[in-house]
Amino acid sequence: MLRNPAYMGKACFGKTRRQPRQRVRRSLRLRGGLASATTGGHARPRREWIEIPVPAIVSAETFAPAAEWLEQNKLNPRRATKVLTVVQGLLTCGKCGYSMSRTSTCPTARRKC
Repeated sequence: MLRNPAYMGKACFGKTRRQPRQRVRRSLRLRGGLASATTGGHARPRREWIEIPVPAIVSAETFAPAAEWLEQNKLNPRRATKVLTVVQGLLTCGKCGYSMSRTSTCPTARRKC
């Protein structure tokens, strides 16, 4: 809701486009599968969007600070718990081909391992 300009009174059409596939994921490649020629969901620049006026649910004065708050959360998340490991991204699963990562073995967040 905080990212959708339609709530502010500006519905947008043509925000995404289909384009040729850039790359094939590792798991598909290892299985010998074929990928479709085009994929959807690629974002277009904002200047190419077609804006359609609709009744506003939230005022622009409310929408702008919320959008700013979301941008700040992207830069400084409260739960930035990612800790890099020595072999991160180097190990892959022999069955599916995805990269392996470590996870915590603590049963609760309060208990220290």
